[in-house]
Amino acid sequence: MREIDYFRFMERIWARPKRAGLKLAPRSCPIHQGENRTKPNPISKAIPLQTKRQIHGGPLGEVKETMLAKGRCCHQVEYISKRYDLETLSYLAKIDVIDHRQVDHEQCSRHPSCVAYNTNVARYKIQHAAPNCSCGMISTPSEDLNNLINSGKTPLISIENGTDTVAQPQLRVIPHSEDSRYIAISHVSGDGFGNPNQNALPWCQIRRLAILLQAMQTPFENREVSVCFLLGINCLGPISLFIQSPKLLLWMDTLCIPADPKDTSLRLSQINNMASIYENALSSLVLDAELMATVVDPVRISAEARARIACSLWMWRGWTCLEGRLPPKLTIAFNNTLAVMGGSCWGSYTESLYPYQPSERRYICRQDVEANLTYGPNISRTRSSESSLIRCVCVDITLQKSFHRAYFSKVDYEFAEAWNQLSGRIITNAHHTPFIIANMIGFDIRPLLRYRKSHEMFQEILLSLDMVTFSFFFTSAPRQDENGNHQNRWIPRDIGADMLTAEMGLRIHTSHLSYRYYPDDKNLSIYCMGGVVSLKTKLYFHCATNNTTYVVDAAMSVADEMDAGDFSATYIIIEKTRVPGRDVKQRGACFYLQSTKSASSRFSRPTLELTYICPIQLEEVQIRDRLPQEKDGYHTGVLFTAACELRIRYGTYPYPVMRPTL
Repeated sequence: MREIDYFRFMERIWARPKRAGLKLAPRSCPIHQGENRTKPNPISKAIPLQTKRQIHGGPLGEVKETMLAKGRCCHQVEYISKRYDLETLSYLAKIDVIDHRQVDHEQCSRHPSCVAYNTNVARYKIQHAAPNCSCGMISTPSEDLNNLINSGKTPLISIENGTDTVAQPQLRVIPHSEDSRYIAISHVSGDGFGNPNQNALPWCQIRRLAILLQAMQTPFENREVSVCFLLGINCLGPISLFIQSPKLLLWMDTLCIPADPKDTSLRLSQINNMASIYENALSSLVLDAELMATVVDPVRISAEARARIACSLWMWRGWTCLEGRLPPKLTIAFNNTLAVMGGSCWGSYTESLYPYQPSERRYICRQDVEANLTYGPNISRTRSSESSLIRCVCVDITLQKSFHRAYFSKVDYEFAEAWNQLSGRIITNAHHTPFIIANMIGFDIRPLLRYRKSHEMFQEILLSLDMVTFSFFFTSAPRQDENGNHQNRWIPRDIGADMLTAEMGLRIHTSHLSYRYYPDDKNLSIYCMGGVVSLKTKLYFHCATNNTTYVVDAAMSVADEMDAGDFSATYIIIEKTRVPGRDVKQRGACFYLQSTKSASSRFSRPTLELTYICPIQLEEVQIRDRLPQEKDGYHTGVLFTAACELRIRYGTYPYPVMRPTL
């Protein structure tokens, strides 16, 4: 067996695909051992009626105010609050923000998502590793890059050293092969590693990449392979051999995806291959300005280091969600240490630290003092002893579990998981969202290239699935033509801040979506009101079956209503499961029942033909608490208790109208 065969064999074992799921070793806090400390967010629990109006104050409100006072974006605060319990949020609120990007989030509150970090391509300014650096640009050979992509191959970059230690490094394009060992770069474009106009970066940034690649050679270099293990025999002696690893290459969108507008077809072909590019990489290398300015404990990943990862801009961007989940390992670059996280050859989740000193690496030049991976005075040092911030390891365990869940866990509902991972994240261009989801769930993006609007791309993806969660109707995500008189108001055009619940399976058919409902359904409650009820204004709904009253609001504006002549009743479907990060209001959706008689027989359950109208928010109140000013705003209904099949009609693009125009 040749040496390279040994190497390939061990690579297949050592770098297992993430989608198989990596087991996280159980941990317990020595102080709170035996206690259930992994509580969900308190606001996701059923809250007593008398305390509902106090939820926005109290500890949660104080924690959010603290995070806002430290300069964090209001949307980032909401994003984080949906993913952690109150104890962990309190700890995250104590982490100072490294003022490196110097952005102002004052305008973000007036927009549905953060706008301070948006990248303006027309005014994009290429950044050097240090403010005083004035080195030149180093480009990827464009002819070699285009020729290689035209031949159907994936380009990789090799950073070649010059003739001496002060010579400018060069970039060489190398085609990807079965034996290629490369690192896929995952970066925040605004931190200096982006270039929308050409495949080039400043000399200092290329040298920084070379330093990091050389530092990664240690965790990804020689593999000690047991001969007895390869032969499948038992042996007591330490018989082993070392396999020499070739030089690490890199793949980076800035250098490997053609930037010239004339090469649009080549660019799209590379975007279509991004999933396989990251899956076949040895690891992603995370480059975030705040993390790279943080000096961490080189012995272990501390809770503060995990907190800075959780609050980093990299964790909040849309594309980085894809880039971090697909590779078998994930490497995060701190100022003095590389944190390598991923699977071992036995399928378990591991974390390793590899300290390095940038000044002792190669490519030393006269600008080393300015471009040595630091940002002057804006350097944060994590404490090896965190007694002043935390007294137990409960927060550390929670942050580790959350990170493992986001990037290394096995999930059954891939679309719902992809949606949840992207919900609340920053995606500057809404048209990129369908491409990100398509790559995350393994959907070929070539059919999406036929469309110019994001809702058309979402429709193509959704209708290709066998099943989607029913909670898809409950989200307040922006939807295509949400005021149109058609059956496809449920098709989104972007991902909002609401998350999906994966347990409720909604089957997708040729012309409708179906869900089998039973009286003991643990996920949904169905209420019926006679006639067509308008949702333009707030309404009060009382159910005599269980003597409950709800205040109902549309979760998004409803400027135009459906034609009432085609419908005979209004159905309110409420989600029983509380979603972390939401207030006391429950999620639901409004449907209209079509006038056609519901089908039923002796051997089949009744079928309700429904048309989706919009998502709603409901708050349960006492009858005596609030009464409508007008009788028109008060409605009564009944709880639907019979087993039935829900059929939500839809039509493919172009959308059909509900009634023919005269």
